[in-house]
Amino acid sequence: MKASFKRFISLLLVLVMFFVLAACGWDKGVVLNGLDLGELEYEGVSILGVTYDFYDNGYAFIKAILHENAQITDTVAYEGNTYTVAAIGYIAKRAFDRSLGKSVFDNAYAGIESPDNLVLPDSIIFMSSNALAFSTASSITLPKNITHLGSSVFRGCRNIKTIDFPDALTSISGYSLFSGCDSLEYVKFPENIKLTDLSGCFTEC
Repeated sequence: MKASFKRFISLLLVLVMFFVLAACGWDKGVVLNGLDLGELEYEGVSILGVTYDFYDNGYAFIKAILHENAQITDTVAYEGNTYTVAAIGYIAKRAFDRSLGKSVFDNAYAGIESPDNLVLPDSIIFMSSNALAFSTASSITLPKNITHLGSSVFRGCRNIKTIDFPDALTSISGYSLFSGCDSLEYVKFPENIKLTDLSGCFTEC
């Protein structure tokens, strides 16, 4: 009798924990900067030179920019749905070339020519570490609504001379932020911005 009661109590606790986690957003899927993208719906879809992951809350995540003529917009249509482009990420060997039988990108730009004047749509609210690393662009316009930049975002961007930071930006992880940007001439960080870990920020500049 006591053993059965203990099993009942254990099961009850598991059920309570499940509902608590669900209520707290455990089932929300991917959340970036407080934005719930939802569950992954379509993975690795290439449209007009950009590879996306699509999520069921109507958001798109940029995984790779494939060539210099890629068209990066704030919304993209696929399978009858329109998705808001909300994030660009470090894809770390996730882009797979079937003809070569191996992954060919280290991040969104490694080994390719990116647009010379790269303008990121204002719909983007999240940029992961290394997001633009090794871009060949000479000019990069950041989304005006971005609030945080991860480390090494501009690492190896050898053609950029300066970066204008948007007013909405509140924090930057400075680790290797501009490392290898040997054409960089001038950078002014916004006042009252939170800068963390500036080690290697301007290495080889």
